[in-house]
Amino acid sequence: MSIPAWKDPSKLKILGRTVPRDESENEAVLAKRRAIHDMIGPPPNRLDDADKVIWCEVRDRLVAAEATFLDESHLPALEAFVGAVAVMRSARAQLAVDGLTKPGQKSESVRHPAASIYFDASRAARAWAAELGLTPNAAARLIKAVRDEPNPFGDLDALDG
Repeated sequence: MSIPAWKDPSKLKILGRTVPRDESENEAVLAKRRAIHDMIGPPPNRLDDADKVIWCEVRDRLVAAEATFLDESHLPALEAFVGAVAVMRSARAQLAVDGLTKPGQKSESVRHPAASIYFDASRAARAWAAELGLTPNAAARLIKAVRDEPNPFGDLDALDG
């Protein structure tokens, strides 16, 4: 028994790549990706330069993954993710300079405050990434959802056999 074409994993999005089924799909894929890119748009002006770079990196990843589930209502989540990643990167840079500990009030070493900031920001980034489908786990759930969709042409599969 062969796998129906609509459930064939080689024809699904895997790791952000789409395998075209035929020549006509290439233009459709490009149009879909352009629509996602245009919907997300450029980074908001209120973001600083580092945040704008992160915005563009994430936007390009969502476009490549053809994240059609996104709409304008998801942009605040994207902005929150960008902010969390920026804080995380800033705290990590501070830790690289100062180290994980610093002298305490009684000459003992204490955890650097940037370590807590890094941990909190990484948890927030991970949560927002999951909401946006950017984690491996979330991507796997999306692929499974596509595989488990009912086939609108299910009756035609019986004709092939």
